[in-house]
Amino acid sequence: MSVRFCAAPRRYGGMLWIAAVAVVLFAGLFMQITMLSRISSVSKQTAAVQAQTSALAREEANLELRVNEFHNLEQIAARAQQLGMESPDETQIRAICVE
Repeated sequence: MSVRFCAAPRRYGGMLWIAAVAVVLFAGLFMQITMLSRISSVSKQTAAVQAQTSALAREEANLELRVNEFHNLEQIAARAQQLGMESPDETQIRAICVE
């Protein structure tokens, strides 16, 4: 009595194992590509926000210079006199106490 082994179950089992490994590898590759695209997108957004931050910082510095320019009291007094404004005398000034 001779015993014969059938080769088909081993072949199918090996092929299923290879197919499972291939599916896992392709899923990993897909996830890696997806993560890289997300990282790239976030990197571009970060660069855009940094550029906007730099532009706003420059604008803030420019506005501070303009505000400091208007805080020059001598220039304000000279411009007020050019416009015809006069300093009030003591009878025109009233002090009000606000509680």
